[in-house]
Amino acid sequence: MAWFKKSGDDKKDGAKQRQHDRVQCDGEVLTLITESGSDGLSFELLDVSLGGFAITGYEGPLHGNQYFEFRFNGELGSGEVTIEGFANVVRVKNGMLAAKFTPQPKIKAFFRNYIDLK
Repeated sequence: MAWFKKSGDDKKDGAKQRQHDRVQCDGEVLTLITESGSDGLSFELLDVSLGGFAITGYEGPLHGNQYFEFRFNGELGSGEVTIEGFANVVRVKNGMLAAKFTPQPKIKAFFRNYIDLK
C-alpha cells in the first residue's frame, strides 16, 4: 500500500494524465536550429499540444533534458505560419523525439491559436 501518490499519477491504474491534449499533425514541419543560428535538419511532426510536440525520423545527438532551438512551419486557412522558439527534450526513442516547450508566452499563444484554428 502506497502512502503517497506518485507525482503525475492521476488515474487508478497509475498511468500519467496528460496536462494538454495532443493534436495530430498533417504536413507540419519542425526544423532544428543549430548553435550557429543556421537551419539544421527538418522533421515531420507527429503531434503538437500547448505543452510540446513529437517529431518522427529523428536520429541525432539530442538527449533527454537537453535544450534546443526550433522553427515550426505549418499552414492555416490564411496561409503559411511559422514561429521560432526553445524546447527541452523529454525523450528520444525509436526514431521519435518528444519535447516540451520552455516557458515562452508567445509560443503558448501561437499554438493555442494554431490548434483552435486547425
